[in-house]
Amino acid sequence: MYFLLLFLSARSSIAQSDINVVCDGVVFNGQYYDKQLLFKDFGRSYNLVMHEATGQLFFSHAVNNDTYSFRKIKSCDIHNKTCNAVMGINGGNAIFYDQQNNELYFGGYDGVYKYNFMTNKAEILHEKGMPIWDLFINNKKIYFITYKGKNLYVYKDNSFDKVQEVADVQVENFFITKHSKLYFSNDTGLYMVENHHIPFDPAILIKNNVTVRQITEDIYGNAYFCAKDGIYIDDLVSGSIKQLAHIDDLSSIVLIPTGVYSNNIIYSDKDAIYSLSPSRYGYYCYNSTQSDQKEN
Repeated sequence: MYFLLLFLSARSSIAQSDINVVCDGVVFNGQYYDKQLLFKDFGRSYNLVMHEATGQLFFSHAVNNDTYSFRKIKSCDIHNKTCNAVMGINGGNAIFYDQQNNELYFGGYDGVYKYNFMTNKAEILHEKGMPIWDLFINNKKIYFITYKGKNLYVYKDNSFDKVQEVADVQVENFFITKHSKLYFSNDTGLYMVENHHIPFDPAILIKNNVTVRQITEDIYGNAYFCAKDGIYIDDLVSGSIKQLAHIDDLSSIVLIPTGVYSNNIIYSDKDAIYSLSPSRYGYYCYNSTQSDQKEN
């Protein structure tokens, strides 16, 4: 009873004393998160990756000159808000961080690169001359999607082979979870292969009419999907794809489970890069935003 009275009193005092609180954050999975601007000049940034040990946020960003636009890999320090281009790589759209081995890989216009944390430069690794659209590392196997044709290949035993499960379809995004589930997306929708270790296990369409821009997972192996209209999860309880947050024109997300930014989410949209963190005004702002939605 004492705890309940304290809780009700605290909730009431928040609602009364912070009546001028601006609730412009995001509701994620039923919880209200505060939104903080991190980097305002990097809208439409893709493939966000957070390297927690150094506080560096890596992403692919469009650079425009007088004649054409191309993509470069950027690195921004979360603490002092400084940003620099990653040197040594030609172009750059794909990024993958192998957390288990603390290795960072990039896909450039002419092949796969590995990041050298000592020199802060990228070094060519494999397949020089092939432009890389997306990249994934699993059990030391390098999976990559080519710009031309959007075909998915795997590098193993010193050879490049098409991944058989998706050999005859175009692939925009690709991911293998800790539970060996293979997800991929293209213009027709989002697909899943239940176990990619089983030869020719069929791909199942799990959601159509969705524009997926990135696939990732949490520390438990749950798959999350960054789509044009928000963040989704493959909900194992309901057996369906569930929307956790609505964010317009979402480009990329990264989930941070531990460290200084534990339980935070970093995302980019058409304007900038932001961080989301659990709000001390969560109860008040959640109800405020839900009321606004009902009125509209």
